[in-house]
Amino acid sequence: TSIQYHLDELTLRITIVFISMLICIGLWSLYIDEILSKLVDFFSVCVTFCLNIYDPTQWSRIRWFSSILLGAISILPLLSYHMYQFAKIGLLPKEKKLLRTWLTWTCIAILGSTICSLFFVRTIFEHGHRLHIGYGLVPKYDVVEMLNVWVNTSMFILLMILTYSTFWLMHIFGLLTSENKNLWTFR
Repeated sequence: TSIQYHLDELTLRITIVFISMLICIGLWSLYIDEILSKLVDFFSVCVTFCLNIYDPTQWSRIRWFSSILLGAISILPLLSYHMYQFAKIGLLPKEKKLLRTWLTWTCIAILGSTICSLFFVRTIFEHGHRLHIGYGLVPKYDVVEMLNVWVNTSMFILLMILTYSTFWLMHIFGLLTSENKNLWTFR
């Protein structure tokens, strides 16, 4: 088969994933206010009212960024499917199985870590709130910053999972060896 055929197939698969992500982002944006309201309730550590929005323009930013994060997580199975379908033609049976396993566990790890990050961030907020009360401070928290901490934590964990699992896969395929490991390190 020609290289043009592979480029056409790649373009088609990328287009499908991209359009699907845009649709998911649009759908999540319709419900994002309710979702963020539930997250704010979950993250609220105060007995009395202590939450506020100090910068309304940042609220719009966090709404869209949250929609993008949820959209990206939503299309992970579709992305995995298209990655596998595109790559399987050039892989040996053992490599196909390994790629399927990697894609499946990466999706599960990303979803699981996003959920775990909710509880991790809530625990941090509870600890910080106890410290504020212990020092005699009046707690006032910015809702946008609370959500921003969670979104950034989730994105960081997502990137770390993708990075480490990619290095693991490169090692399995023999692309990352002791001879060339210095090429892959940050300086």
